[in-house]
Amino acid sequence: MTKGYIHSFQSMGTLDGPGIRFLVFMQGCPLRCGYCHNPDTWHRQNYTYYETPQQVFNRILKYKYYFGDHGGVTVSGGEALLQPVFIKELFSLCKKHQIHTCLDTSGCILNDEVLDLLNVTDMVLLDIKFSDKELYHLHTKADMDTVMHFLAVLEKRNIRTWIHCAIRRLHRGAVSFASRLSGKGQG
Repeated sequence: MTKGYIHSFQSMGTLDGPGIRFLVFMQGCPLRCGYCHNPDTWHRQNYTYYETPQQVFNRILKYKYYFGDHGGVTVSGGEALLQPVFIKELFSLCKKHQIHTCLDTSGCILNDEVLDLLNVTDMVLLDIKFSDKELYHLHTKADMDTVMHFLAVLEKRNIRTWIHCAIRRLHRGAVSFASRLSGKGQG
């Protein structure tokens, strides 16, 4: 039986995808962003909840009425892609009940399980943290090539994508990078 390591839940979210959303924050993240506002989600052993997809779905179902035509469920983190099998099972339950699914991710993991997860994902909020590979690695300790490949997969599959690219003072290339991406991830 699949279980997920979960940091927290939030009902009535309005900033993590379209409409009113139920948010599931997964526990665990491979990145070590110096500016992270949720470092308590980094280590999987710090989880608050350890539940099955059905248990989490039962929580979500209580709020379905509030989603209306545009809301739904967003799974975030930590890094949601660390637990793709759990999220795929959860999103499959949501799809059976016509609940919109959204994945909030840095796109730093791409494997067969993640590709399967994308089959039941309606939308992705993709946080591209830096436009420069060296800055990306310096501040996240990860490889930006995976993120850009993840974006290409989303584009090829025509998955609605909102791109987040924070513009920081230390990140001078962000404005031009955001301009280059302006044709991607619209929706």
